[in-house]
Amino acid sequence: MAIDLSSPRIGGTFEEIQLGGSTNWMLLGPLPALPGQSNAKETIGYEGKDGISEFKTTLSAVAHNVAWGVMREKGTVLLVEFISNDVQKMMTASKRANYVAIGKQIAASFAHTHELSISSPTELTDSAIGEALSARPSRKPSALNTASSKRASVDPDSESPTTPTPGKFAASSTSSLSLASSAGLGSYDRLTESDADLVASQAEESLRRQEELREKKRKTREASELRMRIFEEEQSREMRWQNEWKSTEQKLIAEHKRILGSAQAPPMGHWLNQLTPDGRFWKRRWVTPEGHSLRIFKDSNARQPIQVIDLRSPVSIQNAKENYYFVNSFTLSASDGEHTFLADERSWYIHSIAVIEKASGK
Repeated sequence: MAIDLSSPRIGGTFEEIQLGGSTNWMLLGPLPALPGQSNAKETIGYEGKDGISEFKTTLSAVAHNVAWGVMREKGTVLLVEFISNDVQKMMTASKRANYVAIGKQIAASFAHTHELSISSPTELTDSAIGEALSARPSRKPSALNTASSKRASVDPDSESPTTPTPGKFAASSTSSLSLASSAGLGSYDRLTESDADLVASQAEESLRRQEELREKKRKTREASELRMRIFEEEQSREMRWQNEWKSTEQKLIAEHKRILGSAQAPPMGHWLNQLTPDGRFWKRRWVTPEGHSLRIFKDSNARQPIQVIDLRSPVSIQNAKENYYFVNSFTLSASDGEHTFLADERSWYIHSIAVIEKASGK
Protein backbone atom coordinates (compact mmCIF):
# COMPACT_ATOMS: atom_id res chain seq x y z
CA MET A 1 0.00 0.00 0.00
CA ALA A 2 1.33 3.48 -0.92
CA ILE A 3 0.30 7.00 0.01
CA ASP A 4 -0.94 9.28 -2.80
CA LEU A 5 -1.53 12.81 -1.56
CA SER A 6 -1.18 14.48 -4.97
CA SER A 7 -4.91 14.91 -5.56
CA PRO A 8 -5.95 18.61 -5.68
CA ARG A 9 -9.17 17.58 -3.97
CA ILE A 10 -7.26 16.48 -0.87
CA GLY A 11 -5.32 19.73 -0.71
CA GLY A 12 -8.39 21.85 -1.30
CA THR A 13 -10.42 20.01 1.31
CA PHE A 14 -7.66 20.32 3.91
CA GLU A 15 -7.21 24.05 3.14
CA GLU A 16 -10.93 24.61 3.73
CA ILE A 17 -10.77 22.70 7.04
CA GLN A 18 -7.67 24.61 8.13
CA LEU A 19 -8.92 28.07 7.17
CA GLY A 20 -12.39 27.64 8.72
CA GLY A 21 -14.43 26.97 5.59
CA SER A 22 -17.74 25.15 5.41
CA THR A 23 -16.06 21.73 5.25
CA ASN A 24 -14.82 20.84 8.73
CA TRP A 25 -13.71 17.21 8.39
CA MET A 26 -12.40 14.65 5.91
CA LEU A 27 -11.68 10.94 6.14
CA LEU A 28 -8.84 9.15 4.33
CA GLY A 29 -8.77 5.39 3.91
CA PRO A 30 -6.96 2.70 1.91
CA LEU A 31 -8.72 1.49 -1.23
CA PRO A 32 -8.12 -1.96 -2.80
CA ALA A 33 -5.69 -2.18 -5.71
CA LEU A 34 -7.29 -2.19 -9.15
CA PRO A 35 -6.44 -4.93 -11.67
CA GLY A 36 -2.94 -4.33 -12.96
CA GLN A 37 -1.91 -2.27 -9.92
CA SER A 38 0.72 -3.60 -7.56
CA ASN A 39 -0.30 -1.36 -4.67
CA ALA A 40 -3.48 0.17 -3.34
CA LYS A 41 -3.57 3.97 -3.20
CA GLU A 42 -4.44 6.20 -0.25
CA THR A 43 -7.24 8.58 -1.25
CA ILE A 44 -9.94 10.74 0.27
CA GLY A 45 -13.05 8.79 1.03
CA TYR A 46 -15.46 11.22 2.69
CA GLU A 47 -15.81 14.84 3.73
CA GLY A 48 -18.49 16.72 5.59
CA LYS A 49 -19.71 19.97 7.12
CA ASP A 50 -21.66 18.85 10.20
CA GLY A 51 -18.82 18.22 12.66
CA ILE A 52 -18.25 15.37 15.07
CA SER A 53 -21.66 13.70 14.85
CA GLU A 54 -21.46 13.37 11.06
CA PHE A 55 -17.83 12.25 11.29
CA LYS A 56 -18.74 9.49 13.81
CA THR A 57 -21.64 8.32 11.66
CA THR A 58 -19.39 8.07 8.62
CA LEU A 59 -16.65 6.35 10.62
CA SER A 60 -19.15 3.73 11.82
CA ALA A 61 -19.81 2.81 8.20
CA VAL A 62 -16.14 1.82 7.75
CA ALA A 63 -15.84 0.08 11.14
CA HIS A 64 -13.98 -2.88 9.64
CA ASN A 65 -11.37 -0.77 7.85
CA VAL A 66 -8.45 1.52 8.57
CA ALA A 67 -8.90 5.29 8.31
CA TRP A 68 -7.31 8.60 9.19
CA GLY A 69 -9.48 11.65 9.81
CA VAL A 70 -8.64 15.36 9.82
CA MET A 71 -11.16 17.60 11.55
CA ARG A 72 -11.48 21.15 12.83
CA GLU A 73 -12.62 21.38 16.42
CA LYS A 74 -12.62 24.54 18.58
CA GLY A 75 -10.39 26.37 16.15
CA THR A 76 -7.69 23.69 16.04
CA VAL A 77 -6.93 20.85 13.62
CA LEU A 78 -7.21 17.36 15.13
CA LEU A 79 -5.79 14.25 13.48
CA VAL A 80 -7.84 11.12 14.31
CA GLU A 81 -6.44 7.70 13.56
CA PHE A 82 -8.80 4.70 13.48
CA ILE A 83 -7.95 0.97 13.24
CA SER A 84 -10.78 -1.34 14.25
CA ASN A 85 -10.28 -4.16 16.76
CA ASP A 86 -11.13 -6.73 14.07
CA VAL A 87 -8.34 -5.45 11.84
CA GLN A 88 -5.86 -5.44 14.74
CA LYS A 89 -6.61 -9.09 15.53
CA MET A 90 -5.81 -10.20 11.96
CA MET A 91 -2.91 -7.81 11.36
CA THR A 92 0.32 -9.38 10.09
CA ALA A 93 3.80 -7.98 10.68
CA SER A 94 4.04 -6.57 7.15
CA LYS A 95 0.64 -4.85 7.40
CA ARG A 96 1.60 -3.51 10.81
CA ALA A 97 4.72 -1.90 9.30
CA ASN A 98 2.73 -0.46 6.38
CA TYR A 99 0.12 1.10 8.66
CA VAL A 100 2.83 2.64 10.84
CA ALA A 101 4.49 4.18 7.80
CA ILE A 102 1.19 5.42 6.31
CA GLY A 103 0.13 6.92 9.62
CA LYS A 104 3.46 8.72 9.90
CA GLN A 105 3.22 10.06 6.34
CA ILE A 106 -0.32 11.37 6.86
CA ALA A 107 0.66 12.92 10.20
CA ALA A 108 3.62 14.63 8.50
CA SER A 109 1.56 15.87 5.57
CA PHE A 110 -1.28 17.67 7.34
CA ALA A 111 -0.61 20.53 9.73
CA HIS A 112 -2.33 19.74 13.01
CA THR A 113 -1.86 20.54 16.66
CA HIS A 114 -3.35 17.49 18.37
CA GLU A 115 -3.76 13.79 17.74
CA LEU A 116 -6.21 11.11 18.88
CA SER A 117 -6.05 7.34 18.28
CA ILE A 118 -9.18 5.14 18.55
CA SER A 119 -10.21 1.57 17.73
CA SER A 120 -13.99 2.10 17.77
CA PRO A 121 -16.22 5.03 16.78
CA THR A 122 -17.73 4.92 20.28
CA GLU A 123 -14.36 6.07 21.66
CA LEU A 124 -14.75 9.40 19.85
CA THR A 125 -16.51 11.07 22.78
CA ASP A 126 -16.56 14.70 23.85
CA SER A 127 -14.40 13.86 26.85
CA ALA A 128 -11.81 12.05 24.69
CA ILE A 129 -11.69 14.96 22.24
CA GLY A 130 -11.46 17.43 25.11
CA GLU A 131 -8.59 15.49 26.64
CA ALA A 132 -6.79 15.41 23.30
CA LEU A 133 -7.25 19.14 22.76
CA SER A 134 -6.06 19.93 26.28
CA ALA A 135 -2.81 18.04 25.72
CA ARG A 136 0.44 19.72 24.68
CA PRO A 137 0.37 20.67 20.96
CA SER A 138 2.02 17.84 19.08
CA ARG A 139 3.54 19.32 15.92
CA LYS A 140 4.42 22.36 13.83
CA PRO A 141 2.82 23.18 10.43
CA SER A 142 3.88 20.68 7.77
CA ALA A 143 4.62 20.86 4.07
CA LEU A 144 0.92 20.59 3.16
CA ASN A 145 -0.37 23.79 4.74
CA THR A 146 -2.12 25.00 1.57
CA ALA A 147 -3.56 23.49 -1.57
CA SER A 148 -0.64 24.85 -3.58
CA SER A 149 1.93 22.88 -1.53
CA LYS A 150 3.82 20.21 -3.41
CA ARG A 151 2.55 16.67 -2.80
CA ALA A 152 4.25 13.43 -3.83
CA SER A 153 3.39 9.73 -3.92
CA VAL A 154 5.52 7.99 -1.30
CA ASP A 155 5.99 4.28 -0.78
CA PRO A 156 6.21 3.42 2.95
CA ASP A 157 9.17 1.13 2.23
CA SER A 158 11.19 4.02 0.73
CA GLU A 159 12.78 7.00 2.48
CA SER A 160 10.18 9.61 3.46
CA PRO A 161 10.77 13.39 3.54
CA THR A 162 12.09 14.87 6.73
CA THR A 163 9.21 14.88 9.21
CA PRO A 164 8.80 17.02 12.35
CA THR A 165 8.65 14.74 15.37
CA PRO A 166 5.03 14.38 16.55
CA GLY A 167 4.17 14.09 20.21
CA LYS A 168 2.41 11.26 22.01
CA PHE A 169 -1.30 10.75 21.54
CA ALA A 170 -3.56 12.27 24.16
CA ALA A 171 -5.75 9.14 24.36
CA SER A 172 -4.17 5.70 24.36
CA SER A 173 -5.33 2.98 21.99
CA THR A 174 -3.56 0.34 19.91
CA SER A 175 -3.43 1.59 16.31
CA SER A 176 -1.02 2.07 13.45
CA LEU A 177 0.58 5.23 14.87
CA SER A 178 0.99 3.52 18.23
CA LEU A 179 1.76 0.02 16.91
CA ALA A 180 5.46 0.69 17.36
CA SER A 181 5.03 0.32 21.11
CA SER A 182 3.50 -3.15 20.74
CA ALA A 183 6.37 -4.03 18.39
CA GLY A 184 8.87 -3.15 21.08
CA LEU A 185 10.05 0.28 19.80
CA GLY A 186 8.56 2.47 22.51
CA SER A 187 6.27 5.44 21.85
CA TYR A 188 5.70 6.89 18.40
CA ASP A 189 7.61 10.09 19.03
CA ARG A 190 10.89 8.10 19.05
CA LEU A 191 10.37 6.59 15.57
CA THR A 192 12.31 7.64 12.50
CA GLU A 193 11.15 7.85 8.92
CA SER A 194 12.94 4.63 7.94
CA ASP A 195 11.44 2.47 10.69
CA ALA A 196 9.00 0.44 8.55
CA ASP A 197 11.44 -2.43 8.07
CA LEU A 198 12.54 -2.17 11.69
CA VAL A 199 8.96 -2.39 12.94
CA ALA A 200 8.34 -5.42 10.73
CA SER A 201 11.52 -7.17 11.85
CA GLN A 202 10.85 -6.47 15.52
CA ALA A 203 7.25 -7.65 15.18
CA GLU A 204 8.46 -10.85 13.49
CA GLU A 205 11.07 -11.30 16.23
CA SER A 206 8.36 -10.90 18.87
CA LEU A 207 6.20 -13.49 17.12
CA ARG A 208 9.20 -15.82 16.84
CA ARG A 209 9.91 -15.52 20.56
CA GLN A 210 6.28 -16.16 21.39
CA GLU A 211 6.36 -19.25 19.18
CA GLU A 212 9.57 -20.43 20.91
CA LEU A 213 7.92 -19.94 24.29
CA ARG A 214 4.85 -21.90 23.20
CA GLU A 215 7.12 -24.66 21.86
CA LYS A 216 9.06 -24.76 25.14
CA LYS A 217 5.85 -25.00 27.15
CA ARG A 218 4.61 -27.76 24.81
CA LYS A 219 7.80 -29.78 25.27
CA THR A 220 7.68 -29.27 29.05
CA ARG A 221 4.07 -30.45 29.13
CA GLU A 222 4.89 -33.49 26.98
CA ALA A 223 7.88 -34.37 29.21
CA SER A 224 5.67 -34.10 32.30
CA GLU A 225 3.02 -36.28 30.70
CA LEU A 226 5.68 -38.83 29.71
CA ARG A 227 7.03 -38.98 33.27
CA MET A 228 3.52 -39.47 34.58
CA ARG A 229 2.86 -42.30 32.11
CA ILE A 230 6.12 -44.00 33.07
CA PHE A 231 5.26 -43.68 36.77
CA GLU A 232 1.78 -45.10 36.23
CA GLU A 233 3.17 -47.99 34.19
CA GLU A 234 5.72 -48.79 36.92
CA GLN A 235 2.98 -48.67 39.54
CA SER A 236 0.85 -50.98 37.43
CA ARG A 237 3.74 -53.44 36.96
CA GLU A 238 4.49 -53.36 40.68
CA MET A 239 0.85 -54.06 41.50
CA ARG A 240 0.71 -56.95 39.04
CA TRP A 241 3.93 -58.39 40.46
CA GLN A 242 2.62 -58.16 44.02
CA ASN A 243 -0.64 -59.85 43.09
CA GLU A 244 1.17 -62.61 41.23
CA TRP A 245 3.63 -63.11 44.08
CA LYS A 246 0.88 -63.26 46.71
CA SER A 247 -0.86 -65.93 44.70
CA THR A 248 2.39 -67.90 44.28
CA GLU A 249 3.29 -67.39 47.94
CA GLN A 250 0.00 -68.82 49.16
CA LYS A 251 0.48 -71.87 46.95
CA LEU A 252 4.04 -72.40 48.27
CA ILE A 253 2.93 -72.07 51.90
CA ALA A 254 0.05 -74.50 51.39
CA GLU A 255 2.38 -77.02 49.76
CA HIS A 256 4.93 -76.61 52.57
CA LYS A 257 2.25 -77.19 55.21
CA ARG A 258 1.18 -80.33 53.40
CA ILE A 259 4.74 -81.63 53.49
CA LEU A 260 5.09 -80.76 57.21
CA GLY A 261 1.83 -82.53 57.97
CA SER A 262 2.95 -85.72 56.33
CA ALA A 263 6.31 -85.75 58.15
CA GLN A 264 6.68 -88.04 61.16
CA ALA A 265 9.08 -85.80 63.12
CA PRO A 266 8.18 -82.29 64.28
CA PRO A 267 9.68 -79.42 62.28
CA MET A 268 13.17 -78.42 63.30
CA GLY A 269 14.13 -75.06 64.68
CA HIS A 270 15.70 -72.41 62.43
CA TRP A 271 17.24 -68.97 62.56
CA LEU A 272 15.15 -65.80 62.24
CA ASN A 273 15.95 -62.14 62.88
CA GLN A 274 13.52 -60.57 65.32
CA LEU A 275 12.83 -56.83 65.50
CA THR A 276 13.24 -55.39 69.01
CA PRO A 277 10.09 -53.90 70.61
CA ASP A 278 11.40 -50.36 70.13
CA GLY A 279 11.86 -51.06 66.39
CA ARG A 280 15.52 -50.04 66.37
CA PHE A 281 17.44 -53.30 66.01
CA TRP A 282 17.24 -56.78 64.54
CA LYS A 283 18.29 -59.57 66.96
CA ARG A 284 19.22 -62.97 65.62
CA ARG A 285 17.13 -65.69 67.35
CA TRP A 286 16.69 -69.44 67.23
CA VAL A 287 12.99 -70.21 66.70
CA THR A 288 11.40 -73.60 67.40
CA PRO A 289 7.70 -74.55 67.13
CA GLU A 290 6.37 -76.67 69.98
CA GLY A 291 2.72 -77.70 70.09
CA HIS A 292 0.61 -74.57 69.75
CA SER A 293 3.41 -72.16 70.63
CA LEU A 294 6.49 -70.61 69.10
CA ARG A 295 9.51 -70.74 71.38
CA ILE A 296 12.27 -68.15 70.84
CA PHE A 297 15.80 -68.77 72.12
CA LYS A 298 18.81 -66.49 72.32
CA ASP A 299 20.80 -69.05 70.28
CA SER A 300 20.61 -72.68 69.21
CA ASN A 301 22.43 -73.90 72.36
CA ALA A 302 20.18 -72.17 74.89
CA ARG A 303 17.97 -74.43 77.04
CA GLN A 304 15.44 -71.85 78.22
CA PRO A 305 13.47 -69.70 75.78
CA ILE A 306 13.56 -65.96 76.24
CA GLN A 307 10.03 -65.68 74.80
CA VAL A 308 7.07 -67.97 74.12
CA ILE A 309 4.34 -66.84 71.70
CA ASP A 310 0.96 -68.50 72.22
CA LEU A 311 -0.53 -69.55 68.89
CA ARG A 312 -3.79 -71.04 70.23
CA SER A 313 -5.70 -67.75 70.01
CA PRO A 314 -6.49 -66.41 66.55
CA VAL A 315 -3.31 -65.21 64.89
CA SER A 316 -2.59 -63.43 61.60
CA ILE A 317 0.51 -63.09 59.47
CA GLN A 318 1.17 -60.15 57.16
CA ASN A 319 4.11 -59.42 54.88
CA ALA A 320 6.09 -56.53 56.41
CA LYS A 321 7.87 -55.30 53.28
CA GLU A 322 5.83 -52.10 53.06
CA ASN A 323 6.77 -51.15 56.63
CA TYR A 324 10.37 -52.36 56.83
CA TYR A 325 11.47 -52.63 53.17
CA PHE A 326 12.62 -56.26 53.46
CA VAL A 327 11.04 -58.79 51.08
CA ASN A 328 11.40 -61.73 53.50
CA SER A 329 9.95 -59.96 56.54
CA PHE A 330 6.58 -60.67 58.16
CA THR A 331 4.60 -59.58 61.20
CA LEU A 332 2.90 -62.13 63.47
CA SER A 333 -0.10 -60.73 65.37
CA ALA A 334 -0.90 -62.85 68.44
CA SER A 335 -2.70 -62.40 71.77
CA ASP A 336 0.37 -60.76 73.39
CA GLY A 337 0.99 -58.27 70.57
CA GLU A 338 2.86 -58.04 67.29
CA HIS A 339 6.17 -59.71 66.52
CA THR A 340 8.17 -58.91 63.37
CA PHE A 341 10.65 -61.38 61.90
CA LEU A 342 13.07 -61.38 58.99
CA ALA A 343 14.20 -64.60 57.25
CA ASP A 344 17.60 -64.96 55.64
CA GLU A 345 16.21 -66.47 52.45
CA ARG A 346 12.90 -66.80 50.70
CA SER A 347 12.72 -70.53 51.44
CA TRP A 348 13.02 -69.89 55.20
CA TYR A 349 10.37 -67.18 54.92
CA ILE A 350 7.96 -69.74 53.39
CA HIS A 351 8.99 -72.38 55.94
CA SER A 352 8.46 -70.03 58.92
CA ILE A 353 4.97 -68.99 57.85
CA ALA A 354 4.00 -72.61 57.12
CA VAL A 355 5.25 -73.73 60.55
CA ILE A 356 3.39 -70.95 62.38
CA GLU A 357 0.13 -71.57 60.51
CA LYS A 358 0.35 -75.29 61.13
CA ALA A 359 1.04 -74.74 64.85
CA SER A 360 -1.89 -72.33 65.11
CA GLY A 361 -4.24 -74.86 63.51
CA LYS A 362 -4.82 -72.99 60.28
